[in-house]
Amino acid sequence: VVNKAPAVDGICDKCGGKLIIRKDDDPKTVLDRIQVYHEQTEPLKGFYEELGVLRSVNGDRNGVDETVVDIMKLIEATV
Repeated sequence: VVNKAPAVDGICDKCGGKLIIRKDDDPKTVLDRIQVYHEQTEPLKGFYEELGVLRSVNGDRNGVDETVVDIMKLIEATV
């Protein structure tokens, strides 16, 4: 609706149906989720780093396929 606005406001370009914004796509909901992530999930990184079991993969590669290959290598190395 914002980044790729439809030709006709409120109408889907593909099917002609009414466009809606789901509650979980609402900007306030997204900001709340980000805050919860930083408060509750992000601290787990340090926890698992201290245990020596955290593995990282560079997600800024040229494509998804390269990242998947790196993830699979890590999984195979731990099995």
